[in-house]
Amino acid sequence: MRHPFCGLSRRSGSLLAASFLPVSVCLVVLLLDGSAALAAVRFNFTFEDVLSNTETGFDDPNEGAERRAALIDVADNIVGKQLNHFAVVDVRVTESEDLEGLALASAGQTYTFSPGGGFDDGVVAELIQTGVNPSPGSRAGFVTWDFTHNWHLDQEPPMGARRDFRSVATHELTHILGFASLVDSVGRGLQDTLPDTYSRYDSFLENEAGVSLITSGRFNGIGGAALTDLTTAVYFNGPNASAANNGTRVPLYTPEPFVDGSISHLGDNVDPMFTALPTARSRRWWSLVDRGILQDLGYHIHDAVIPERGETLSDTSLVIAGSLFVGGDQDSAEQDGSLTVTDTATVNVNGNAKIWNTGTITIDGQLSVGGFINNKGTLGGHGTLLGEVRNTTGSVKPGNSPGSFTIGQDFFQSSGGTLEIEIGDTVLGQYDVLNVGGTADLAGTLSIQRLGGYSEPSMRGSADEFMILTAASRIGNFDTVEYDTSPLTATVVRDANGSFGAHLGNGRFRNVIYHNDSVLLQNVVALAGDTNGDLDVDIFDINPLVANFDPLGIHGPYDWIDGNFDNDGDIDIFDITALVAGFAPFGYATNSSSPPSIPEPINIALLVQGTALCLIMGRQRRQSAECTGKQSRSRLQ
Repeated sequence: MRHPFCGLSRRSGSLLAASFLPVSVCLVVLLLDGSAALAAVRFNFTFEDVLSNTETGFDDPNEGAERRAALIDVADNIVGKQLNHFAVVDVRVTESEDLEGLALASAGQTYTFSPGGGFDDGVVAELIQTGVNPSPGSRAGFVTWDFTHNWHLDQEPPMGARRDFRSVATHELTHILGFASLVDSVGRGLQDTLPDTYSRYDSFLENEAGVSLITSGRFNGIGGAALTDLTTAVYFNGPNASAANNGTRVPLYTPEPFVDGSISHLGDNVDPMFTALPTARSRRWWSLVDRGILQDLGYHIHDAVIPERGETLSDTSLVIAGSLFVGGDQDSAEQDGSLTVTDTATVNVNGNAKIWNTGTITIDGQLSVGGFINNKGTLGGHGTLLGEVRNTTGSVKPGNSPGSFTIGQDFFQSSGGTLEIEIGDTVLGQYDVLNVGGTADLAGTLSIQRLGGYSEPSMRGSADEFMILTAASRIGNFDTVEYDTSPLTATVVRDANGSFGAHLGNGRFRNVIYHNDSVLLQNVVALAGDTNGDLDVDIFDINPLVANFDPLGIHGPYDWIDGNFDNDGDIDIFDITALVAGFAPFGYATNSSSPPSIPEPINIALLVQGTALCLIMGRQRRQSAECTGKQSRSRLQ
C-alpha cells in the first residue's frame, strides 16, 4: 500500500525569529529520469486553484498566471535542468491555504510501506531514476502554497520585506525529490509500526558517535542511537555529500524541542535547504552539498552549478562528472557565484568549465579540467590548474597578493581578456607570475599593479626585472599594457618580437620584453648615454645623439631619447662625454641593488668619442652644404 507523506502535519513556525519563515519540513520532488545529451526532468503541474475557480492563490486574477509561470520556470529550468535523467513528473498543486504557523509552503511525495520495514525511495525518485512509475495513477508529488505572505515573483533578486517565491520553489521541489526524513519524535517512520518504512534519506543519518539512526526498519536504540540525538546532533553521511562538505559529514537541523521534519533540513543557515528563508534573500540554486546529497540518493547530476553563492572546498577531493559553471548556470542565469579551492583540496572536472562575468574561481590547491576553462569572470590563486584556459573577456589574477599561478596546458587570451599582475619586491614570490605548461597565445590587456611596499629603482644605471610569464612557447603580444591603470605608449621598438620601451622622462623606462618562452617587465633608470633604455650603451645610442646634435639648443626641445642626458635643453659635447663615460656595449646593472658596471679601457672611450665627433662634424658639413646649395661628400678622417 502506498501512503503520501507531507510536512503539513509536521511543521512549526515558532522556532525562528520573525525575520525568518520556515520553508517546509518535508518536501516531495517531481522529476523524471533522463539520458545524457538532452537530459532533463519536466514537471506537469495540475493547479487545483484553477480547476476549482477559486480566484485566489494560483488562480488569482492579477498574479495567478505569473505565479504559475514562476513555479514552472523553477521546476524546469533550475531543478529539472540539473538532473541527468529524462522524465515527466505529475505534481498536484493543492488549493492554496493559510498554512499553520509561519510556514511558506509544504510539499511531499508518495512512499510505499513495506511490512518488513526498510528504506523506500518514493514514487518520484523511482520514476525519475528508473523511468518507471511504480504506482501508475497515484499522485507522485504534491505541494501546497501559502499566499498570505508578501511574495516576490520576478527573476531579479528580491528587495525589502518580500519572500522570494523562486527560492521557496527550489526548496520544496528538492524535498519532493526525496530530500526528506520520515523519522518522527519517537523514532518511528511512515506507518508508526515495528518494523517501519523510512525514506532513503534516512539510511544515511548518524548521530555524533557515527551510529546509524535507523537499522532493520527500527530506530537503532539498541545499537547506540538515542532519541535525544534528534535534538542535539544528526548528520547525513553519504560519500558525495561528505566530499562536497570538506570531507566531513553534513550537520542537519536539530532544534529543541524536536519538530517533525526538522532533520530534512541542513544546519547551515545560508544553505537553500535550511529550514528558513529570510526576507530579501535569494537561494534558488543547490549548494555543492545539496547536490552531493541528491547524488547519494541516487540521482545523476553531472554538472556542478554555482550561480549565486560562495563555495569553499578544503581537505577534500571532489569529482565532477560533467562540467563546472560558476557565476551562472549552463546557459546564463548570471549572479555573484564563486568557488575557492584551498591548498588542501583538489577538484577534478571531467568536462569543461565556464566562469561567467559575475563568477570567480580561486585555485590555491589543484583543479583539473578534461577540456578547457572559458573565463569571462575572474580566475586566479596560487595553485595549479591542469587543463587549458581561454581567457575570453575575463581576468586572470595569479597569486594571492602576490604569488604564482600555474596553467598546465595552453593559455589563450583574446582581445577582451586581461592578465593582472601585481609587483612588490624583485624577489621571486614577491611578484605575480603566470606559469604556462603549453603555449601562451597572447592578446588583450596586461594590467600591472604595484603593491603598497614596492619602490621603483632610483639610482642611475639600475633596473628591476620581473619575469611575469613563462611558457613552453609564446605567440602573440598584448594589445595594451597598463601600469597602475595608465596605458604604456611604446617610445622605443626593441625587436621584431614586439618588445618595446615606454620612456617616462629623464631616462626612466618601462620595458616589456617578449621572449619565445616568457614575458619580462623592466623598470629602468637608465645610465647616461643609454638613449633607448635597453640596459646598454652602444653604437645604437650614438645615432640619435649625432642626428640631434645641437649645442645651442636651437631646434629643441630635446628629451633623453634624443641624447639630452643632462636635461639642459641642448645636445652638446657634455652629452657626448656622458655617453663616453657610460659606454657599456655588453650591458650594465639589471637590478636596483647593483651599481652600474662600466668598461674601463680608455682606448674604447676615446674611440667612441672620436667616432661621435667625426660623425657630428660630417653631419654639420652636410647641413652646411645643403644651406649653400653645394654638393659635398664627407668621410671619416
